[in-house]
Amino acid sequence: MIPESLSPLLLCWLLTYLVHSTLLVALIALVTRCLPKAAMGAREALWKLALIGGLGSASIQLACSSEPWCGSLPLAEAPTETPPAADLPSVLVQPPLEEISSSEAALVPFEGLDTLQAEAAAAPAAVEERSALTAWLARARAADWRLLVLGAWFGGALLGLVALLRAWRRLQRTLRWRTPLVSGPLREQLDELCAEVGHRGRIRLSCASEITEPVAFGALRPEICVPLRAIARLSPAQQRSMLAHELAHVLRCDPSWLLGTRVLEALLFVQPLNRLARRGLEDASEYLCDDFAARRGGGLALASCLAEIAGWLVPQREQRSLALAVGMARAPSRLSHRIERLLVEEQREERLAWLTPVGLSACSLLVFVAPGFRPGSAESTEPAEEPSPRGEAAPAGEASEPEPVTDALSALGAEIETLTGEIDALRAELASRGLTQRFAAQLSTLETRLSELSTRRARLHQVLGALAALTTAAQNAPPTDPLAAPSAATNP
Repeated sequence: MIPESLSPLLLCWLLTYLVHSTLLVALIALVTRCLPKAAMGAREALWKLALIGGLGSASIQLACSSEPWCGSLPLAEAPTETPPAADLPSVLVQPPLEEISSSEAALVPFEGLDTLQAEAAAAPAAVEERSALTAWLARARAADWRLLVLGAWFGGALLGLVALLRAWRRLQRTLRWRTPLVSGPLREQLDELCAEVGHRGRIRLSCASEITEPVAFGALRPEICVPLRAIARLSPAQQRSMLAHELAHVLRCDPSWLLGTRVLEALLFVQPLNRLARRGLEDASEYLCDDFAARRGGGLALASCLAEIAGWLVPQREQRSLALAVGMARAPSRLSHRIERLLVEEQREERLAWLTPVGLSACSLLVFVAPGFRPGSAESTEPAEEPSPRGEAAPAGEASEPEPVTDALSALGAEIETLTGEIDALRAELASRGLTQRFAAQLSTLETRLSELSTRRARLHQVLGALAALTTAAQNAPPTDPLAAPSAATNP
């Protein structure tokens, strides 16, 4: 579960990374097209910068909370909406009832009191249930879209990591029957090459019949695996150039870079330009390894070795089973250009020492120039006035006794007086017509209920008077300090 306080930061970082990495990869792709073909070292450095530069610039800009020159867009948070007035329980004004005559009113039985009491008892539960439903609907309407975006990102990243794990298992299954080469001509040539370049560690060497091209794999324990047919069909010079090429991959940590870029693609799959940067990095590394092998064994031997291996390739199968291994002939479409470059060019590497600092400076400018995103303040509607806590004195301008209740009691008293007058008038009218004995029971019932109403009104007046007295006493009482009481008791 993503913490609510962390979700806006993660989303701001992701959006800022998308902006910075897009600008950086596009700029580096344009620069590499203008570079000389021989400047492979500069190309490699720039493509590495394209992969990791956006990560650093987005993180630094968000951590420093600096306002870039192009501005930063606030990421609006989900508004905390208050329930609309229509959703809140309210007192409805009922339309006036039809007037009935006093004789009809006397004949109507008073049987609705129990129903009214039951509805009044169930009213708090109904209001609470409606409030909970209203709150749930408000949360559903104000659903945090950031969590949805982050959930989709994490889900896609998880699927990408699962795909990488499956690719690693395919590589292990393909090479599970490989044979370690602890001695022989290939082992001796690899040891000689390691001694020439000053590498002291012993690099593992093996051969397998399931592959058709030499590969280097293993980020922690690098290993070179050659196809079985390379031992029988390649000449010693071609074998030396082949081993020199794969040794260059190991010395340059290309298997680690391949694994890292694949993981980066899986985690940040929302940036498709990372694949372009990875392919540019792989091409530059192949050319640099060709140059390394050509200096150790000759360009002609390496060119003939590449031409021979090109006839062994089964591209579709190799691409799936060796996706996490650095192959010597990974891109068949580039083989002809690589062979031509080895045969024609005298100066195969041109160093541009000024280009790397310029690239790093350009990446640093992203922090201060490129636009980004920042967490925005939560938008909320004007909250309803909260009632003052219990025990807190009411403001001076407010009445101590609830005015609506007082007005209702006054109206009830007026109604009782009116009803008393109407009953007296009804008794006089019945006496004049000689119907007093006939409606004596109904008159008695009306007088009894009218007396009960008068009694309840008097009790309500007493209760309100007591509440008013308590409120006045609480307001006029001096504040007491509980910490001062013991000292007062000890000091007579």
